[in-house]
Amino acid sequence: MGKGRILNESRTLENLPLEELELVDAACDSVNQSWLKGEPTRIEEIVLGAPESLRRVMLMELVRTEVELRLASGEQPDPAEYTNRFPQWNNELKTCIDQSLTVPLMGMDPNCMKAIGSRFEVLGLLGRGGMGVVVRARDLKLDREVAVKLLAPELTRDRLAKQRFLREARLAASVRHDNIVTIYSADEINAVALIEMELVEGESLAKRIQRLGALATAEVVDISIQIARGLGAAHAREMIHRDIKPANILIEDLGRNQSMRVKITDFGLARVSSDASITRTGIVIGTPQFISPEQADALPLDHRTDLFSLGSVMYSMCTGQTAFQAASVISILRLVADRDPTPIQQLNPQAPAWLVKIIEKLMAKKPADRFQSAGELIEALTNKGFKEPGVNAAKPRLHPGWAITAGAILVCGLLVLPSLFRKKADNNHTDGNDRPLTRQSLGEEHSTARQHPLLSDDYVWETPVNLGPGINSLDNEENACLSSDGLNMIFNRIASDGLALYESRRINVNEKFGTALPLQTEFNQQSADGPFLSFDGLALYFGLVHSNDSRNRDLWVSKRNSLKDSWGPAVSLGPNVNTTGYEQSPWVSRNGLTLIFSRSISGKFKLFEATRAHEDEDFGEAQELANVNEGDCSSFPRLTDDGRLLLFVHSAKESQKVGLWVAMRDSVKGVFGYPTELGPVVNAPQVTSGPSLSSDERTIYYSKRRSADSAYDFDLWSVTRVRK
Repeated sequence: MGKGRILNESRTLENLPLEELELVDAACDSVNQSWLKGEPTRIEEIVLGAPESLRRVMLMELVRTEVELRLASGEQPDPAEYTNRFPQWNNELKTCIDQSLTVPLMGMDPNCMKAIGSRFEVLGLLGRGGMGVVVRARDLKLDREVAVKLLAPELTRDRLAKQRFLREARLAASVRHDNIVTIYSADEINAVALIEMELVEGESLAKRIQRLGALATAEVVDISIQIARGLGAAHAREMIHRDIKPANILIEDLGRNQSMRVKITDFGLARVSSDASITRTGIVIGTPQFISPEQADALPLDHRTDLFSLGSVMYSMCTGQTAFQAASVISILRLVADRDPTPIQQLNPQAPAWLVKIIEKLMAKKPADRFQSAGELIEALTNKGFKEPGVNAAKPRLHPGWAITAGAILVCGLLVLPSLFRKKADNNHTDGNDRPLTRQSLGEEHSTARQHPLLSDDYVWETPVNLGPGINSLDNEENACLSSDGLNMIFNRIASDGLALYESRRINVNEKFGTALPLQTEFNQQSADGPFLSFDGLALYFGLVHSNDSRNRDLWVSKRNSLKDSWGPAVSLGPNVNTTGYEQSPWVSRNGLTLIFSRSISGKFKLFEATRAHEDEDFGEAQELANVNEGDCSSFPRLTDDGRLLLFVHSAKESQKVGLWVAMRDSVKGVFGYPTELGPVVNAPQVTSGPSLSSDERTIYYSKRRSADSAYDFDLWSVTRVRK
C-alpha cells in the first residue's frame, strides 16, 4: 500500500454516510466469500481501490474481518503480521487485533440485563439464535414496549463483532416497509451491543409450521405474497437478506376480524450470523436447509438468492417439513447445490399444481431460471400461474372538476396568508370508496408497486378522522409532519396574524395528540411553513419567506444534537435548491442524501429532486421530475420507504381541483409514471396541503375542510387503509 497516509483519522465507522457504509460492507462480503472459496483476497488490493477518504476505515474493518475468519478456521493470527504489512497504522492495528484476541466473552447473565437497565426494563425472553437473544423490553425513554436483540457472547469478544453488528443494523434500518420489522436504533450500552426493534405480537412462521404442519393453500399464498412485498422493497434498495427462513418470518396477530400481517426480521443481519457459524473448514453453516445453491457453493449473490430461500420456505409451508434433509451440514449443502427435493404433491396431494409450479421455479438451481424479481412472483401468486395479462398503459381518468379555492392557492399560489382568501368549494364528489387503481390507470410497468397498502385492492379506506382539539383550533391547521415513532406532530397553524410551526405530542400511537405549542425558535417568527422532520428527529426542513418578500420563499434546515435539545439556527439549503422564486414543501430521504421539493415555475408548482454525496455537503443542482408535473400544480411530496411510490398534492390540468395523488416507478433509479388520484374518500372535502405518512405507510395525515359546508376552517385529519 506504500508509505502514504491512508487518510482522515477522524472518520469512523459510526459516522460514515450510508453509501460509504455500503461500500465497506460490500468489501467485507468480498473478503468473506473469497475465504469460503479457499482463495483469500489480499485486502491491500481492495483498500487501494477504495476512495482515498474511506481507505483507513475500510482497512480496519477488513483486517477485523480477516482476523475473525482466521480465528473461526482455527488459526491464531499474529498481530505483528498485520503491523508489518501496514506499518503506517502500526499502533491502531495492534490495538485492534489485540482486542479481538484477548477481550473475554460476555456471558448472557443478569449482569447483562443490569447493564442495559438505564435504558430498558427487560420484561421477558422472546427467543434465542446464532446472533444472541431477543428480549421483550420497555424503552424507558419513550415509554413503549419493544424487542431488543442482544449480541451473542461469541460475537462480543472484540470491537469487530460489535461494529459489524451495529453496521448491519444501520443498513437494515434504511429499509422500511409494512412487511419488514422496523429497526428503531442500534446502540452500545455499557459494552452491550443491541438493536432496538418493533415488537411484533404473534409467532414465527417456524412455530406455526411446527404447530400446524402443512398450511392451507390460501394461507401459504397470503404469507408468501407479504414476504415477497417486503423483499421487493429491500431489493429496490439493492439490499439482500441472505437468511430467509421460517424462523425469520413473524406473523402478527391483528385480532379476530383482521387477516394476518407478516413481517421479515433480521433483515441485513444474515452476513454477521453466517460469519458466526463458520466451521474449521471455512464452510458457512447458518441454516443450510434454506440457503440457495450459490450460497452453498460460496458464489457471488444477488437478490435472487432470497427468492430461492423463499421457495424453500413455501415448500415447508406446503409440506410441513424442510426441502433438504441429511445427517450432516455438508450433506445438506450438497443436496441444496445438486439435488431436487421430494416432489411436493408426493408429500401433500392437496397442494394445487399451479402453486407447486411456482415453488419449483423459485427453487431452480440456476438464478436465471427463477423468477427474476419479487414483483414477478407476486404476479404469479396473484394470477395463479406465470401468465401475465397484457394491458395497455393509459393516463388516469380524472374525477369531475371542482372550482378552485384559495386553499389550493396555499399549495400552488404565492400568498403569505392564503387562508384568508379561501372561498367555499363546490361539493361535486361521488359518494363511496375510491375506484380501484388498476394497471390500466397506473401503467403495466408499475404493477408490482400496486401491491403497496395505499393502492392494493386488498385494502379499503376507512372514514377520515379529525385529529382532535389538541391539534385543531378555530384557526387553520395544515402541512402535517409526523415523527418516525408516530408520537410527535409538527404542522402549520395559520391565523389572521400570520403562520407558524406548532408541535403536538402523545404518549403512544393509540392516544389523541396533546395541546399543540408553537416552536420556540427564531426562525418560527419568519412565517415558517411546510415542515419535514428527518427520520432520526434531529433535522427539521421547512420554507421561510426571504427578506419579508412573500414572492420569495426558500428552503432551510435547522438541526439539534438530541431529541431533548432546542432547535438550532436556520441554515439555507443553498443556491442549487433555492432560486429568486418560490420553493416549498421539502421531503428528505432517511439517509439525508435525496431532497424532493416543489418550485414555482411560471406560476405553477412543479416537483424537483436534488441529491448529494454526504450529509455535510450542499445538495446538487435540482432536476425536474418527469411525468408528475403535467397538471397545474404538484407539491408536498412524500416518498414511501421503498422509494417507488410518490404521494403528493396535485391539481390536474384545467381541473381546478386540488387533492392527493400518487405516482409510481419500478425502482429507486427509475422514472415515475403518470399520477393517479386517490379518490373521493380521501379528497373530499377538498384537500389543501400535506400529506404525511405513518411508519407502516397505511395512514395519511393531511389537511381538509372541517365539513363539506365549511368555507374557511381547515383541520388536520388522518385516513387509514385497512384490509378488506
